[in-house]
Amino acid sequence: MRRALPFIAALLLAGCTSTNPGVPDTQEDIPVPQGFSRAPDDEQTKSYWEKRDNYRLYRVSYEGLGRPGDTTSFYQKQMRLNGWTEETATPDATGGGSMLSYLKGDERCKIWIKARNEDTTRATVEIGYSK
Repeated sequence: MRRALPFIAALLLAGCTSTNPGVPDTQEDIPVPQGFSRAPDDEQTKSYWEKRDNYRLYRVSYEGLGRPGDTTSFYQKQMRLNGWTEETATPDATGGGSMLSYLKGDERCKIWIKARNEDTTRATVEIGYSK
């Protein structure tokens, strides 16, 4: 057991610092704003991915330079172009962001947009079952 402890500790520490490698960075029908890249996984950006017959379970976060309002406008335009129908668009109660919800077939896509600091915005995309 003592010999296994360093190995187990190394595995646990490695999992805390890396992005989930089994989750694709993008989905073909979900746009990513220019200059944004996938955020490393942590408690706020935890990603997951599972493909079902009629829908996907997917969550990933992106960060990039830009304002939340510009990022919201980007998604409102681009999601329509990718076949999604806007369900709701709600401003963030703390200001400087929004929550968008879209429908497509049996799927619902929610996008949370938040300012990280003066120059950086985070967009978290989550897809799930809508019925």
